[in-house]
Amino acid sequence: QVYWEIDSNWYAAGLGGTSSIDRKQFARPRTMSDYFSWLKDQRNSLLNAKKKLASKEKIITSWVPSWLPEKSKAVDDNIFTCQDILSDIIMTRLRTSEGLDLDWIRTKYLNGEKRAQAVLDGAELALSLGLAERVQVHGAGDHLRLVDPDGFLFSNSIISSIFVELEEVDEGDAAELV
Repeated sequence: QVYWEIDSNWYAAGLGGTSSIDRKQFARPRTMSDYFSWLKDQRNSLLNAKKKLASKEKIITSWVPSWLPEKSKAVDDNIFTCQDILSDIIMTRLRTSEGLDLDWIRTKYLNGEKRAQAVLDGAELALSLGLAERVQVHGAGDHLRLVDPDGFLFSNSIISSIFVELEEVDEGDAAELV
């Protein structure tokens, strides 16, 4: 269930697996030949680290895979905008039975009411066709969720429509967390 939670970290393994650490996602190669090359590079990196440790050429307290960011490294290429974070949350939460908490958007984002309304505008057709619904989850909150199974079958189209509406809001002002 960690994958579906907001701001969660997870490790994935295998062909095409994607890990998420500190809001940065790391995808493994998606083709078998690229994956084998990637595995070979990772193995060589580990072996080189072991050699350096054995020769005391460099003090190594731990080995960090090349795909995982070092905490001390500058993170210019790891910066996610608030729009990126919101998009990721929308994509994952709308694929759960609880759905997307619109009140969370309203309270966590500057202009959250406009953003929540953009989400609803993007989901308007899905709502009218019965592919999505607004509900209270656990007796509280305003949630938008897709209806099982048809809403999930059309989730990519529904989410794309939401993103189009959010782009119009984002053009006028930058998304910022409060």
